[in-house]
Amino acid sequence: MNHKVTKAKIKMLDMGIIPAFTASELVEMMSSLDREQQRIVKRKFRKQWRKLLKSRPDLENLLIDKRELKPSDRSIRNRSIFLVRDILKQSS
Repeated sequence: MNHKVTKAKIKMLDMGIIPAFTASELVEMMSSLDREQQRIVKRKFRKQWRKLLKSRPDLENLLIDKRELKPSDRSIRNRSIFLVRDILKQSS
């Protein structure tokens, strides 16, 4: 594992979100948590996502469908991709 990825995973842990880069990693790590811990981790992810969205308002048009009341699986995946990408960029 290179230094950039390691630094990004440490930063993700410091943020309180799961340090996963793939969906399978995320599912595996989430399944090891109890319901309350999962709720907390999801809330922290949403907080970081909103923070990213405030700094990059252009993402709102790309990733949020205002017709949806609840984000689709695709939207959630895309949000996580952009957040992880941003964390990797900050770690370099």
